[in-house]
Amino acid sequence: MLCQGRGSAANSAVAYCLCVTAVDPVANGLLFERFLSEKRVDGLAEAPDIDVDIEHDRREEVLDYMYGHYERSHSAIACIVQTYRGPNSMRAFGYPIEQVNDLSKRMHYDEPKEGAERIRTELGARFGFDGDHCPTPSPPSTETSIPG
Repeated sequence: MLCQGRGSAANSAVAYCLCVTAVDPVANGLLFERFLSEKRVDGLAEAPDIDVDIEHDRREEVLDYMYGHYERSHSAIACIVQTYRGPNSMRAFGYPIEQVNDLSKRMHYDEPKEGAERIRTELGARFGFDGDHCPTPSPPSTETSIPG
């Protein structure tokens, strides 16, 4: 199965030793701090994670393995939906940078919706998770205040 390590773990010694990536960080002079550093996100120290992209045609095989290994009742599937806000969507459609910058100065954004933020915060803080499959020690509905 083809897979690709990405994010902070890409090209790190940890990912190389786990065979997640094929890049030897020692041979290429890469620093261990790429994976593990005191300051990660928003200046906060947090545990590193390894993001792995898999072949989309074989996603069900991975889910079947995860459900078999962790049990379906102890698993949760979540997703991250990326959206473009005004300036980025204009940039994606090729508008001149002057127009994009002008619009950006005039836009104000709402804070994330309470429910979405609560899900992200609870799952992320409790399990170091912000992606597709999240194994939990017990059913997810018992691990968070979010109903099952």
